[in-house]
Order: sequence, then C-alpha cells, then structure tokens
Amino acid sequence: MLEEIGKGDGMPGSGCVSAISAAAGAQLLVSVCKLTLQKPKYQTVHVEIEKIREELEGEYIPKLMDMFSKDIEIVERLFEIRGLRDKEKDIARKEEYKQKASATLREATESVADMCGTCLDIIPRALFVYDKGLVSARGDSAVVISNLLSTVSGALYMTLLNLNAAKDAEWIYDMRSEIETYFGRLHEYQHRYSGRLAGLYNNAWA
Repeated sequence: MLEEIGKGDGMPGSGCVSAISAAAGAQLLVSVCKLTLQKPKYQTVHVEIEKIREELEGEYIPKLMDMFSKDIEIVERLFEIRGLRDKEKDIARKEEYKQKASATLREATESVADMCGTCLDIIPRALFVYDKGLVSARGDSAVVISNLLSTVSGALYMTLLNLNAAKDAEWIYDMRSEIETYFGRLHEYQHRYSGRLAGLYNNAWA
C-alpha cells in the first residue's frame, strides 16, 4: 500500500489514505477494548467497552473500508470524465461532460464529508476508552484520538477544496449546515483532547 501511494500517479489519493488511517486507528481502539475486557479490575465498564468494540468491528471499520474502495472508484471515474470533457470539441457534448463531472464531484465531496461524520462519531467512544479503559494502553488510545482528529481535519480540507472547485453549483449550499456541524464537533473534540495532553504535560514535571 505504501508503495502504491508513492507511485506518483495520484491513486490511491488523499481520500483513500484518510480512510485507511482512520480504520487503522479504529482497529487499534478495538485492541485496547479487548485488553480492557480481559482485566477484572475494569469490570464496571466492561458492558460499555464491549458495546464500543462491537460497534467498531460491526459498523465503523467496515464502513471506513467501504469508503476506501468507494473513493478509488469515484476519483477514477471523475478523472475519466474530466479527461473526456477537456478533449471534447462539440459544445453540447462538452457541456454534458461538464454536468457529469459536477455530479461526480458532488458524489466525491459527500463521500469525504461522510468520512468526517463517521470519525466524529468514533471519537467520543475513543475518549471514553481513554478515560475508563486500560491505563497501561492509554498511549494507544491517545494515538487513536489523534489519528481520528487528523482524519477529520484532512477530510474537511478535501471537502472544502471540492466545494470551492464546484464554485456556484447549487448543491454546495445543501452541505453548508452539515459542514458547519462538523467544524463545531471537531473544535470541541480538539479542545477536550488538548486538555488531556496539557494535563499530562503539566504533570510530567510536577
């Protein structure tokens, strides 16, 4: 996968990398959940931890892997349509390709935005595992949270870049409320995570 990403042909691209990064973080969180469930000391949170593990393995990780495959398919299709559009000489056909490209760009943008929402749904679960799960695996939980925050931030960048590329297409306004909500949630979780990091920093030399 690393070799494929580094080939310089644009595929797999940013959407694929973001999905894989988020999925890797989610898998690491599954590991922390399993380790926590093995310890009787954490019996009081076993029910909540087991539910999080089930959600990750049954819903979130498969969804992220589906996003990985979907991103490749959409981007390849978008590249093909844009290529045909740019080569077309007939004005009517060129406009047809232009409309298809816009529709495909919308599909790509909605897919990346959905990645934001998916990761934002995982983050509070990761924060719970960090706070209540196996203390000796807290470093793993912290990496998961950092990983997911990074994925959301990157996916928001991609979403906004696509929205700017779409210019005056009417569909970009349909996404405004959703994106504003994602921004608010990202800032909230960044603040909560930074607070935990700052607390560790202050305690290191206390």
